[in-house]
Amino acid sequence: MSFWGVAMTKSSGENLAKYHLERQDFRTYLPKFLNGIGKSAKIKALFPRYIFVRIETRWYSINGTRGVTRLIMNESKPAIVPDRIIDNLVKREDSKGLISLPSAPKFSPGEKVRVVNTAMLGYIGIYQGMRDHERARVLIELLGQAVSLELDEKDLAPVTVVSSLSVAS
Repeated sequence: MSFWGVAMTKSSGENLAKYHLERQDFRTYLPKFLNGIGKSAKIKALFPRYIFVRIETRWYSINGTRGVTRLIMNESKPAIVPDRIIDNLVKREDSKGLISLPSAPKFSPGEKVRVVNTAMLGYIGIYQGMRDHERARVLIELLGQAVSLELDEKDLAPVTVVSSLSVAS
């Protein structure tokens, strides 16, 4: 039975550990992402100090591998990472093999937002946060009740407060 395990690496030692694990015929997965924009952008490990290792039968040599601090264990056996977790990470990779991270939400929880698209056009609601699949959860008053909806974040705009100034003559 083969499975994915996780090895903790030395500080900034993910690439060294990957090289030496692969020299021992271990299959590895080191998810990376692009951190920053423009000239300051750098490729970094998604999980600093950790690398996924495919374990077929033998695993004892992983702890003695250059760059590896230790194999993460569950009692006396390596901890198992479900295949679906690795599959989901791989699915999020772009053509360059880098993980695409979702952008930060445009709104803060509790902030008032206006629906600018969909059938709820014009409604004002309270932004509650992001949900799965990058959908925004918004609390809207509808027919006298608070209703929680999931909308695309692009269908929301901030509510701007305009204060009226009185000019004294």
